[in-house]
Amino acid sequence: MKRLPVVLVLCAALAAPAAAQRPPPTRFDGMWEVTVVCADVEDPNTRAVARGYTWRFTGEVKDGRFRGQYGEEGASPSMLLLGRITEEGTAAFRATGKSANPDHAVGRVPAGTPFRYTADGRFDETRGSASRNETRPCDLTFTKRSTGAAR
Repeated sequence: MKRLPVVLVLCAALAAPAAAQRPPPTRFDGMWEVTVVCADVEDPNTRAVARGYTWRFTGEVKDGRFRGQYGEEGASPSMLLLGRITEEGTAAFRATGKSANPDHAVGRVPAGTPFRYTADGRFDETRGSASRNETRPCDLTFTKRSTGAAR
């Protein structure tokens, strides 16, 4: 019976460093509703207009890192949005995915064509916004839904 307290102390000592290494939650952690709105844009090479579109999906911030998925990963259309939100609220995102209808794509590329872009923005505790940096104007808005899942 004398060994049981020693074993418990050893288990607690081994578990403590793992818990200490986990970053603390940030004020942005939780579930977010995301709306991506891309306006009509004229292709400068062909003068054809790529029609605008709106995508809505949910994402999660955990330990200051954002992950959201529009559509089924790998399907057309789809987009994986990954990002980092600093404690000050500065945000940087990277989007990758597959295009939809050619009428909505700059250059009228076929549906399923891979794309990627970056976006930069700002967050507060309940809202965020970002703007796409490449190819066409798109606004991303974020609305906090909840504090997220328990750790």
